[in-house]
Amino acid sequence: LKRGGYDFELAICSSDAMRLASCASPPYGLLLCSSQVPASAVAELTARMRQRNPKVLAFLCHDAKQLGGFDEATQNLIDQQQVAGVIYRPITRSSLQRALRGHPEANVQYPTCGMVKEDLVDLLKLKLGSL
Repeated sequence: LKRGGYDFELAICSSDAMRLASCASPPYGLLLCSSQVPASAVAELTARMRQRNPKVLAFLCHDAKQLGGFDEATQNLIDQQQVAGVIYRPITRSSLQRALRGHPEANVQYPTCGMVKEDLVDLLKLKLGSL
Protein backbone atom coordinates (compact mmCIF):
# COMPACT_ATOMS: atom_id res chain seq x y z
CA LEU A 1 0.00 0.00 0.00
CA LYS A 2 2.80 2.37 0.91
CA ARG A 3 4.70 1.70 -2.33
CA GLY A 4 1.43 2.12 -4.25
CA GLY A 5 0.97 5.61 -2.82
CA TYR A 6 -2.14 4.79 -0.80
CA ASP A 7 -2.93 6.43 2.52
CA PHE A 8 -3.66 3.86 5.20
CA GLU A 9 -3.78 3.26 8.91
CA LEU A 10 -2.43 0.06 10.41
CA ALA A 11 -3.94 -1.75 13.37
CA ILE A 12 -1.69 -4.31 15.03
CA CYS A 13 -4.45 -6.04 17.01
CA SER A 14 -8.22 -6.38 16.94
CA SER A 15 -8.76 -3.86 19.75
CA ASP A 16 -6.72 -1.24 17.83
CA ALA A 17 -8.78 -1.94 14.72
CA MET A 18 -12.05 -1.53 16.63
CA ARG A 19 -10.84 1.74 18.16
CA LEU A 20 -9.75 3.13 14.79
CA ALA A 21 -12.99 2.01 13.12
CA SER A 22 -15.03 3.68 15.85
CA CYS A 23 -13.42 7.10 15.67
CA ALA A 24 -12.07 7.57 12.13
CA SER A 25 -13.27 10.75 10.49
CA PRO A 26 -14.55 10.37 7.87
CA PRO A 27 -15.53 6.72 8.48
CA TYR A 28 -13.44 4.17 6.63
CA GLY A 29 -14.67 2.87 3.30
CA LEU A 30 -12.23 -0.01 2.88
CA LEU A 31 -10.91 -2.72 5.16
CA LEU A 32 -7.99 -4.97 4.23
CA CYS A 33 -7.66 -7.66 6.86
CA SER A 34 -5.31 -10.62 7.13
CA SER A 35 -6.93 -14.01 6.71
CA GLN A 36 -5.04 -15.01 9.89
CA VAL A 37 -7.37 -12.81 11.96
CA PRO A 38 -10.12 -14.97 13.48
CA ALA A 39 -13.31 -14.87 11.43
CA SER A 40 -15.34 -13.72 14.44
CA ALA A 41 -13.09 -10.65 14.83
CA VAL A 42 -13.37 -9.87 11.11
CA ALA A 43 -17.16 -10.14 11.29
CA GLU A 44 -17.33 -7.91 14.38
CA LEU A 45 -15.01 -5.30 12.89
CA THR A 46 -16.87 -5.26 9.59
CA ALA A 47 -20.21 -4.87 11.39
CA ARG A 48 -18.81 -1.95 13.43
CA MET A 49 -17.52 -0.26 10.30
CA ARG A 50 -20.86 -0.76 8.49
CA GLN A 51 -22.67 1.00 11.35
CA ARG A 52 -20.74 4.15 10.43
CA ASN A 53 -20.52 3.56 6.66
CA PRO A 54 -22.97 1.04 5.17
CA LYS A 55 -20.99 1.00 1.90
CA VAL A 56 -17.70 -0.15 3.43
CA LEU A 57 -15.88 -2.87 1.50
CA ALA A 58 -13.99 -5.54 3.45
CA PHE A 59 -11.39 -7.79 1.84
CA LEU A 60 -9.31 -10.59 3.26
CA CYS A 61 -5.61 -10.65 2.35
CA HIS A 62 -4.37 -14.21 2.05
CA ASP A 63 -1.01 -15.85 1.42
CA ALA A 64 -2.04 -19.18 -0.08
CA LYS A 65 1.53 -20.42 -0.44
CA GLN A 66 2.26 -20.02 3.24
CA LEU A 67 -1.17 -20.67 4.76
CA GLY A 68 -2.87 -23.03 2.34
CA GLY A 69 -6.67 -22.93 2.31
CA PHE A 70 -9.10 -21.17 4.62
CA ASP A 71 -10.45 -22.54 7.87
CA GLU A 72 -14.18 -23.28 7.96
CA ALA A 73 -15.19 -20.05 9.74
CA THR A 74 -13.24 -17.87 7.29
CA GLN A 75 -14.67 -19.78 4.33
CA ASN A 76 -18.16 -19.10 5.73
CA LEU A 77 -17.41 -15.34 5.82
CA ILE A 78 -16.51 -15.52 2.14
CA ASP A 79 -19.45 -17.76 1.18
CA GLN A 80 -21.94 -15.55 3.04
CA GLN A 81 -20.44 -12.47 1.35
CA GLN A 82 -19.63 -10.80 4.66
CA VAL A 83 -16.42 -9.80 2.92
CA ALA A 84 -16.29 -8.44 -0.63
CA GLY A 85 -13.55 -10.85 -1.64
CA VAL A 86 -10.03 -12.12 -1.17
CA ILE A 87 -6.85 -10.42 -2.34
CA TYR A 88 -3.97 -12.85 -2.61
CA ARG A 89 -0.51 -11.83 -1.46
CA PRO A 90 1.70 -10.27 -2.50
CA ILE A 91 -0.67 -7.32 -2.83
CA THR A 92 0.14 -5.12 -5.79
CA ARG A 93 -1.47 -1.94 -7.03
CA SER A 94 -3.00 -3.87 -9.95
CA SER A 95 -4.33 -6.68 -7.72
CA LEU A 96 -6.00 -4.11 -5.47
CA GLN A 97 -7.49 -2.28 -8.45
CA ARG A 98 -8.72 -5.61 -9.87
CA ALA A 99 -10.39 -6.45 -6.55
CA LEU A 100 -12.09 -3.03 -6.36
CA ARG A 101 -13.32 -3.15 -9.97
CA GLY A 102 -17.00 -3.96 -10.05
CA HIS A 103 -17.67 -2.30 -6.71
CA PRO A 104 -19.23 1.11 -7.41
CA GLU A 105 -18.68 1.98 -3.74
CA ALA A 106 -14.96 2.15 -4.50
CA ASN A 107 -15.32 4.81 -7.19
CA VAL A 108 -14.44 8.36 -6.22
CA GLN A 109 -17.61 10.35 -5.60
CA TYR A 110 -16.48 13.94 -6.15
CA PRO A 111 -19.49 15.62 -4.45
CA THR A 112 -18.94 13.40 -1.41
CA CYS A 113 -15.25 14.32 -1.36
CA GLY A 114 -16.14 18.01 -1.35
CA MET A 115 -15.33 18.75 -4.97
CA VAL A 116 -17.40 18.16 -8.10
CA LYS A 117 -15.73 17.20 -11.36
CA GLU A 118 -16.15 20.67 -12.84
CA ASP A 119 -14.35 22.25 -9.85
CA LEU A 120 -11.51 19.79 -10.25
CA VAL A 121 -11.17 20.60 -13.98
CA ASP A 122 -11.15 24.34 -13.22
CA LEU A 123 -8.49 23.84 -10.55
CA LEU A 124 -6.32 21.81 -12.94
CA LYS A 125 -6.69 24.47 -15.65
CA LEU A 126 -5.68 27.14 -13.16
CA LYS A 127 -2.63 25.18 -12.00
CA LEU A 128 -1.56 24.22 -15.52
CA GLY A 129 -2.10 27.77 -16.77
CA SER A 130 0.38 29.11 -14.20
CA LEU A 131 3.22 26.88 -15.49
